[in-house]
Amino acid sequence: MFAFPSPVETQGLVALEAFACGTPVAAVDAGALSETVEDGVTGWKAPPGDVVAFRECIRRTLDGRDRLREACLDRRDRISVEHAVDRLTEVYEGL
Repeated sequence: MFAFPSPVETQGLVALEAFACGTPVAAVDAGALSETVEDGVTGWKAPPGDVVAFRECIRRTLDGRDRLREACLDRRDRISVEHAVDRLTEVYEGL
């Protein structure tokens, strides 16, 4: 389990790297992590500044880490560099 308590994460890369390793993430629901971490699927999120909620987020992520791990690993193809390059190529071809 990876705990990311900062409300500042512009691209969500740390979460994607964790997912690629099969590591679920406990994160603050802010910035890119709001979209990157899916509650109950790849980890859990807590509101910014809510220490009690973040502690609960960590507990839930630890308790479900085996199930969450599988969901994280299942996403590797969708978050790979190859997929990102293919997606970027599609965007530029559409211009």
